[in-house]
Amino acid sequence: MFGGHAQLYAEARPTYPEALYDHILSLCAHKETVWDVATGNGQAAVPLAKRFERVFATDINQQQIASAIHGNNIVYSVQSAESTDFQNNNVDLVSVAQALHWFDYAEFWPEVDRVLKPGGLFAAWGYDWTKIDFEIDFQLQKNLVDVLEDYWNPKAQLLWGGYQAEVVNFPYARIASPDLNIELYWTLDQLFQYFLSWSSTQAYMKDNGTDFLHKAKQQVAAHWGDSETRLIQWPIHTLFGYKPSF
Repeated sequence: MFGGHAQLYAEARPTYPEALYDHILSLCAHKETVWDVATGNGQAAVPLAKRFERVFATDINQQQIASAIHGNNIVYSVQSAESTDFQNNNVDLVSVAQALHWFDYAEFWPEVDRVLKPGGLFAAWGYDWTKIDFEIDFQLQKNLVDVLEDYWNPKAQLLWGGYQAEVVNFPYARIASPDLNIELYWTLDQLFQYFLSWSSTQAYMKDNGTDFLHKAKQQVAAHWGDSETRLIQWPIHTLFGYKPSF
């Protein structure tokens, strides 16, 4: 999905808050091994590696793995989410950052249940639309989001809907989690590099060119204000649950 612009994806995507990883850590009785599914460039694998003894990070895309951030206790491999060579009951945590909506659940959930230790934690999360202020949000909706409407993959609705357990056929009892947000101060250029990293943006540009992106940036710039950076927020949706220990 993101192989054609893996480097841009690695450079432009926001990072997750430390509070998210600390919360995940607090839910894990054992902190030895993690399977980070669809790791991309390893954005989640690296902070998880600071909290667990070893992280096995997989992605189906070779280009993403080639761009991944190295770590002494991270083992990267090209494998699909639905079929791996890991042993049964092998990891304490299965993590999925910004990718759960892409999977084939009929095959993915059995693979999670096979690899996860009894009592182990499954933790998926993803972020929603940016929130800046009313006027900028309005301009982005009108000049960017609505323009790309026909280019969004329908599966993204699963994330925007909050990963509803019954919709994604989650096999475990869902655990409530605190409200979390990504909060970063970005320049206007950083914000639009992020928009450029969207697969929908890339697909639209192949068919229609880049004029729409320049127009959207001009409209947002008119309401950006005097500050070089603005606070950008992304609400985080989570889906957490334990594999039964019996």
